[in-house]
Amino acid sequence: RDGKTYDLVEIGCQCWFAESLTYVTGNSWCYDNNTANCNTYGRLYDWQTAFTACPSGWHLPSENEWLELQSYLNSVGDWMKSVSGWDPPHSEANNSSGFSGLPGGRYYNTFLYIGSQGYWWSSTENSSGLAYNINLTASYGGIINSWFPKTGGLSCRCIKD
Repeated sequence: RDGKTYDLVEIGCQCWFAESLTYVTGNSWCYDNNTANCNTYGRLYDWQTAFTACPSGWHLPSENEWLELQSYLNSVGDWMKSVSGWDPPHSEANNSSGFSGLPGGRYYNTFLYIGSQGYWWSSTENSSGLAYNINLTASYGGIINSWFPKTGGLSCRCIKD
């Protein structure tokens, strides 16, 4: 994507980016507006920007695609977490899936949770200005499913069409 090559991983029948998107476009931010954080964790995107940021042949995963991934991994978030980069106390992160999830935090009027939480958008929205996302946390070994305001900033992973 624009001169950057992303690592890929097959998990079950799905092919994913094995790192968060760093493509500079639209409403996207480096955590604390610090480029070093983008280099480590990727960019944070508002939902509309994330919805259009994946390169041709790839797309922002739907809620159902995230749920398919979770089902394949028995909802074990530790299998999705990079083995380093998480603040203590941390669960048993082992990255056995190859997803290499990092705690890039989030943005909503302020930057929060870098080092302890990672959030990734889906393409699924509801009628109240929220979009579905998944969340991994340092202190919990599962996967959290939630809804977040579309004007906020979360990480973006792309899945093959």
